Amino acid sequence: MNQNKTPPSQGSVASYLNLITPVQKQEDYRWLHQLMERLTGEKAVLWGSSILGYGSYRYRYKSGREGDWFLCGFAARKQAISLYLLCDLNHKELDFSGLGNY
Repeated sequence: MNQNKTPPSQGSVASYLNLITPVQKQEDYRWLHQLMERLTGEKAVLWGSSILGYGSYRYRYKSGREGDWFLCGFAARKQAISLYLLCDLNHKELDFSGLGNY
């Protein structure tokens, strides 16, 4: 069975946040980090070397492939932030028309 390319790691959340530049961007990500911890009630875990994830769940595809992933998270990318959220994309009341790529 294939393993996830981005498993949880033993990396330091504080060290990850400290590496973000410029300072204003780092402050924004610290605010987002605090918000996600407060909303989820979960401590951040570094997944791979570049994603902060909050909470976790086990998934299983029809093919039988299984894995673990986080409930929500974010990654500090060069040009933009990548947000990861668990939601039902088929829910009739959700409107993603203005979201962009997802």
